[in-house]
Amino acid sequence: MKADLRSLLGEELLDRLRRPDSLAPIRERWLAELIARLIQTRTEDGVKAWFWRPNGGLVGLSPVQALSGDWLPDDDASTQLLDIASRPDA
Repeated sequence: MKADLRSLLGEELLDRLRRPDSLAPIRERWLAELIARLIQTRTEDGVKAWFWRPNGGLVGLSPVQALSGDWLPDDDASTQLLDIASRPDA
């Protein structure tokens, strides 16, 4: 799974999102779910771009900004991102 995420997102973005600490495996599983939702309606380049674009559902933050710091899959922003990722127009 990590190899797939790394090839899709790139090493720098994956490391930034999963944060290399003891919770990295939990974050990786959540990221895999998020990517699975995104890839249904976007190209690989579209998925990468999605992480950097400001999103109205996140009060104008980009997903990368929303997932900065010590985020967890059950945080409000994480839950919102899964919902947003399921919508093709987001």
